Amino acid sequence: MNKQNRLLTLLLLFLPIFLYAHGVSASDQEILTNGGLLSYILVGAKHMVTGYDHLLFLVGVIFHLDNFRDIIKFVTVFTIGHSITLILVRR
Repeated sequence: MNKQNRLLTLLLLFLPIFLYAHGVSASDQEILTNGGLLSYILVGAKHMVTGYDHLLFLVGVIFHLDNFRDIIKFVTVFTIGHSITLILVRR
């Protein structure tokens, strides 16, 4: 592996340490606890617009993918990764 590939690999391995995921505010958490389906959808929409991970996801889909099969793979991997992080935060 050349020097550039090693540097990129290290960056990708340690990047999550330097980034902090966006959370759900106390007021949004209360809405989720006490609200119904519409409240859940509205908080989810707010979460998607304010989260850097979601915005980067949209940039990736819009500017870097050009066929439907790649978009499906990208959406699936993002959803799995995001679900894992949410599960780990709940512990």
